[in-house]
Amino acid sequence: WNPTTKMGCGNCEWLNRLKTVPVFHLFMTTSFFLSGVLINFIQCILFYSLRYLSKTVYRIINDYLCYSIWAQLVFLAEWWSNSEVYIYTSEETLKRLGKEHALILMNHTYELDWLMAWMTCVKCDTLGSSKVFVKKVLKYVPIVGWTWNFAEAVFVQRKWEQDKIIMMNQLNELTQFPLPVWLLLFPEGTRFTPDKHVASKEFATKAGLPILEYHLTPRTKGFILTVEQLRGKFPVIYNISMGFNLKEGAKPTIRNILQGHRVVCEIYLESIPLSSLPSSEKDISDWLQNTFVKKDKLLGSYIETGSWTEKNNLPPYAKHKIPRKYGTLFNSIFWLFFINVPLLYYLLICVVERAWMPLIVAGIVVLIVFWGLHSLMGLTKIS
Repeated sequence: WNPTTKMGCGNCEWLNRLKTVPVFHLFMTTSFFLSGVLINFIQCILFYSLRYLSKTVYRIINDYLCYSIWAQLVFLAEWWSNSEVYIYTSEETLKRLGKEHALILMNHTYELDWLMAWMTCVKCDTLGSSKVFVKKVLKYVPIVGWTWNFAEAVFVQRKWEQDKIIMMNQLNELTQFPLPVWLLLFPEGTRFTPDKHVASKEFATKAGLPILEYHLTPRTKGFILTVEQLRGKFPVIYNISMGFNLKEGAKPTIRNILQGHRVVCEIYLESIPLSSLPSSEKDISDWLQNTFVKKDKLLGSYIETGSWTEKNNLPPYAKHKIPRKYGTLFNSIFWLFFINVPLLYYLLICVVERAWMPLIVAGIVVLIVFWGLHSLMGLTKIS
């Protein structure tokens, strides 16, 4: 059942209007931040106790704790806004998704590419065990950064001599995870913007590298090290090109998702055995550059025609819709009631008893929550 379809409750125009009301955004944001603090507290205890006794048990439990936080964000896309992800890939690859360690090679073009990647993870049962390369400064961002830290994400500082050691150690840890790990890698290093694209093309011209029209020139050092560390331990690379169907859905922004506007994401997914990559650093670097030339052709064809393969000779995979799973819905409903009902009851008691200090504190908390929501949107916004 989906409340935005006719099957749910007519055309539900009234429900769509309700989704734009700030008070509902406040409930969801409060639920996310307070449940996040609670879960982070539990993770902290386990990280400094259970992890030293058994990394395997810690990682299995932490998988569910991470899921419980990230699933609230996926809920906004999957259920609140009725957004959808379609995957173009082979039948053989579709059957293997979520059943093995994989390095996910993605374009970093849109505000919501990370959220759509997580939606895909949910469908393939890898949300809790999904990992990312992320700037070290984000490690200290409440909820999001703390969760990445306890999830053993790969934090980098853009200082290669230091990053190299950190990456080698952390990638080795990821190969020992008991559950299938999806390691998300954006080789472009930063999100695509017009200004960055101009600078990227200038750099590519000077370096004699391919000029890309829809991507930034990929950075190869980190990718080379990642391949060398994961070879023989991660069986596959999923080369993902992501686009958004603006004829069927809204512009992919956090604000549109929060206001209940449907976003339609389409993914072209190619499975590449990691063992098939060349062995020398130069050849791996060339492979990555050539792969991004192919990604550029794919995305160019999609943007211009709506088809991934109409303007190139790449395989025209069938379109697949993986069924939704109710875990994100039930998880979010639980936290919405667990957090907000006691809070509202307590505030009502304060009003009846004219206890003004708790109400003032509550007002300050509301401001902090809205500031946190604004900051979250700012982290993903493309300028």
